[in-house]
Order: sequence, then structure tokens, then C-alpha cells
Amino acid sequence: GFLRGQLRYERYFHPRCDKQWTVTLGISDPAPTNLAAALPEVAFTGSNGWPNVEGRIGLGLGCEYQDGLELRRPVEFGVSGMIGEVRTNLAAAPALPLPPVPGSIVTSVTDETWYAGVDVRVAMNDWLGFQGELFTGQGLGTYAGGILQTIDTVTFNTVRSEGGWGEVYVYWTPCLHSHFGYGVDDPRNSDLNGAGARYRNEVYFANIMWDVTDNFQVAFEYSHWDTNYRLLPDAKANVFHSRLQFSF
Repeated sequence: GFLRGQLRYERYFHPRCDKQWTVTLGISDPAPTNLAAALPEVAFTGSNGWPNVEGRIGLGLGCEYQDGLELRRPVEFGVSGMIGEVRTNLAAAPALPLPPVPGSIVTSVTDETWYAGVDVRVAMNDWLGFQGELFTGQGLGTYAGGILQTIDTVTFNTVRSEGGWGEVYVYWTPCLHSHFGYGVDDPRNSDLNGAGARYRNEVYFANIMWDVTDNFQVAFEYSHWDTNYRLLPDAKANVFHSRLQFSF
């Protein structure tokens, strides 16, 4: 987990009691510094002086109901996007043979970051449903996209990536539910030149969640991860994760 400073505005429109439009706009920190441990390139990349601009438009259909710790509607669709910039400080980065610029010294490289996505959630009945998301963009490492790769460590260009995730959820009882899903993150291989660059990541997961009250949840999850590397052997991992969540 990590924190991203954000200023956000949400507006809700209710044409009918069973229909809701949600408009979300925000600006956020383009380079969270507490990601340095997970993203080595954070040491030499940062903000170019203006925040990332983010937005989403969502449509919810049906009457609201309590789903775990959230109020939801049976059918929800959304489209979202982000645009920003990232600047690479060449003085702090590994050497790169840049083309000479007459009369000047190149000290940094600036590139655009962006994202576009669609999401859906459908409750088929009181105990079964599915949800998921598809995305495409570039320079998404600080959003946990591109397998945590914002830029290529050889060319310093932002890394393009596509992917998504989907899951089926089952309510065994009104307060006990499980989610079974799959996700993939697939950066463009042509954008990656470092020996240890990550080409593709897949995850399979299953969990169980107990809503102790409307404000307190206990959960446990198992996931299996497969990661493909450039010029390195593929890696596999089994992850066991527990969670306590309190909302207010």
C-alpha cells in the first residue's frame, strides 16, 4: 500500500430514485515519494510542476443497498481517465547517450503520463455478481500499473501498458462473502530495455470476507502471481494476505 495526496470533488445527480450519475474530478501528487522502495526509478523521477488531473463518470442503476461496508446499486458502469507529466533528472539517473543539443546541456527528460479505463459491476441477484475493469495508458507505475514501471530505465521514455481484472463474488450469508478473480498487467515489450524489466504479470486470487458489522470487516486472501522478465527467469509467488478494515 501507499498514499497519494489528492484534492477531490464528487457530485451526484439523481434523475430518479433508481438512477444515479456520479461525476468525480481530482488533482493528485504525480510522484509519491513513499514509493521509492518499490520503484527504484522514483529516486530520479518526479513532478514536472503541475499535478495529475483525474476524473470519472459513473452510472448506477437500481435501488441502493448495503454491500459489505459500501452503499451500492445493482448495476454500475464507469469511464475514467488521468493525464499528467513526469520529469526524469538525468544527473541522478544512470548514464544515457542523449543526442547533443547545440549550445545547451540536457539535464532532464519530460514525458506525458495518461490513463483511460472502463469499469462495470453487476449484482445478478442477492448472492451472486461480477465486477471488473479494463485500462490502457502510459507512465502508470505510481498507480501500480505497468507492473510498477513508470519509465524505461535505459531510454527514460514512459512505459505503455494495458490490462485489467475481473472477478465473480458470492455471498454465502448476508455478512460472509468470497471473491474469485484474475488480473493481468501487460506493458509494451518494445518500451522496455533494461535487463530486469518486467514484461507481463498475471494474478489469480480468492478470498473470504466477514462483515462483522456495517463498519468493521475481517478478510483473508490467497493469490498466485506469475511475472515474466526480460533476460531473466520467470518468477512465481504465492501470497497470503489478511485485513482488518474499519469505516466511519
